[in-house]
Amino acid sequence: MFHLSKEDFFGDEGARLFVSDPVMEGNNYAHDHDFLEIVLVASGTGAHISIHGAQTLKRGDLFVLRLGAWHEYLDCQHLHVYNCCCAPQFLRRDLALLGDDPAVSRLLWLEPLAPRVRGVLHCTLTEEQTQRAVAYLNPLSHFLNESFTVRAGRLLVLLGYLGQCVYPNERDRKGGLHAAVREGIQQMEDSCDEEWDLTRLAELTRLNPSYLTRLFKAATGRSPMQYLTRHRAELAASLLVATDHPIGEIGARVGWRDPNYFARRFKAVFGVTPSAYRSHQAAQSMDAPQRKRGPQSVTTNGSSLPFSGDTGV
Repeated sequence: MFHLSKEDFFGDEGARLFVSDPVMEGNNYAHDHDFLEIVLVASGTGAHISIHGAQTLKRGDLFVLRLGAWHEYLDCQHLHVYNCCCAPQFLRRDLALLGDDPAVSRLLWLEPLAPRVRGVLHCTLTEEQTQRAVAYLNPLSHFLNESFTVRAGRLLVLLGYLGQCVYPNERDRKGGLHAAVREGIQQMEDSCDEEWDLTRLAELTRLNPSYLTRLFKAATGRSPMQYLTRHRAELAASLLVATDHPIGEIGARVGWRDPNYFARRFKAVFGVTPSAYRSHQAAQSMDAPQRKRGPQSVTTNGSSLPFSGDTGV
């Protein structure tokens, strides 16, 4: 499995948004990433593999993949998809007003964070909705030289429309994800390797710690530190499978520098130690039917490219 970091993927520091519409054939490498990805299937066939298993793809399938979620595509035949990838700071800073839209908050934050979803949200748009979404995506994918303001505006319209499609009744609710919860989530996800406690987070969000905890529990079902524990464990699990980095190094990367503490916190979430988890995943990979893997020919924007594939903190 490959890990795509936001630094490698977006390149220069000014890049915050990447939209493409590849046509894929065959199989591609499994990968995860530390940025948000939205995928819309436009045409063709194939299978989408994620933590939820294999899903046969069809036109109108929409996926929202949170940071740390992994996926891959198999048996692609002229599979035309739109990939919309956003750096975390882009959503937090440049598109902050999205948090005031209840439907968009649920689409990008609340629903993908739900335990049953585990970072990979899937739904299906109607044909009419798909046509309109494609009309919004096409300029983002093809007019790459437009100004940042224009592209950000196009993305706002797209996300607002998708939220309305998937959660049409959400507009009746008052407000979206509380700004302090959204800020807290993104601050901890962006810097999960740093030392965090409730006091520091409350100071950053300018709220009383107990009030912030109530807001977090209402939005995510977890306290801020429970949320961070889950995020660290899921990110570590992804790195255990995607890389051959030493277990201690992975623990430090997600914020648990003491290997013994890392093992305890990881086991509290997944039921096994990091080493046992890695061994189990490797054994599953060895036992799975052999599939042809490797860089496949992918056409995107007219170019041919290789497509690679609880408590405590």
